[in-house]
Amino acid sequence: MIEDRELESWRAEWRQATMPLPELHRKIQRQNRLFLLGNVMAAIVFVAGLIFSVFAVRQEPSPEVIAWAVGIWVLVFVCAAYRLWNQRGMWRPATQSTRAFVELSRDRALAKIRSIRMSYRLIPAWLVFCAGIVVWRWSVIGPDVKAHPTDYWLALGGVVLMVVLAYLYLAWIRRRQMAQLDEAERLLKEMTD
Repeated sequence: MIEDRELESWRAEWRQATMPLPELHRKIQRQNRLFLLGNVMAAIVFVAGLIFSVFAVRQEPSPEVIAWAVGIWVLVFVCAAYRLWNQRGMWRPATQSTRAFVELSRDRALAKIRSIRMSYRLIPAWLVFCAGIVVWRWSVIGPDVKAHPTDYWLALGGVVLMVVLAYLYLAWIRRRQMAQLDEAERLLKEMTD
């Protein structure tokens, strides 16, 4: 068997040239930690939402609280399913090459942007659902609102503030992800040229 030293030398050089750039590799490792932390935090929030809804129903088993709890369960399972579906193939790069790391960075940015778009739709849907419960049970809730209007106006103001803060946070995250996406697209274009 004849060894082709020149071919082996060329292969070794090519492998070195295609290894991830150190700064890109560090960036992806940081993304991996944040990706894992985000998924752990999401799991904690999902489980906490389920537990909170069960305790709320156990304390006050009224029809509106039960409807609200069912809405939370549906919301949690829809969000969890969407998160798992959206993150398919995002756990590690396909290969240990610079291009694979850049593609992973781009794909993660696109997945985060899709999640943000979903959140933009989910927040109003949840508000409409809660408003529907209030309208449905107004005969029970209405007298309490008339008896304690300040409490309900404060609660409504808190909800409006939370929605505004959620949209501002989503806009900030979206800008960061768009910058990451632009950087990844630029690097991929440079690699292609």
